[in-house]
This record gives sequence, C-alpha cells and structure tokens, in this order.
Amino acid sequence: MGCIHPRQIRVINQGYAPDNAEIEKAVKIVLAFEEASKKGLGVVSLGTKMIDAPVVIRAVNTIGMAEKLGLIPENWRQKSGN
Repeated sequence: MGCIHPRQIRVINQGYAPDNAEIEKAVKIVLAFEEASKKGLGVVSLGTKMIDAPVVIRAVNTIGMAEKLGLIPENWRQKSGN
C-alpha cells in the first residue's frame, strides 16, 4: 500500500493489522509448534489442523506485525504462561 501523506500511515497500518482472533490463533500455533519441536516433532496437530513450518512462519509474521504495532507485548510468551 502506498500513501502520499504521513497522516495516512496510521490508517493503512490499522487496515492491514491482524485482529485479535488472528493474533490469538498465531500465538497458539507458535506455542504448539515450539512444544512439538522440543519433543523432536516437525508437525503438530492443533485442533483438527496439522501445523507445519510454513504455517508457523505465517504465524510468526503475524505476531511480529502485532508486536510492531503495539497490539501485543514483546514478551507475549511470558504472558501466555510459557
């Protein structure tokens, strides 16, 4: 997305920002995959979905965007109980 005035940046960021449901899902994916990785697994089941590396990468990117926009704290793992 392009903008021609600095005042447009906030509106554009809000439009592309992940919502709470997307952030919660991304956190669950990353935490589940990290736990599976500790057990030596490369794929994990989360609910009825199989989670593999490409899905985790997308979730990490979502979390990164949420952190940069101040939607979640950078220490979100600690807030999740991990």
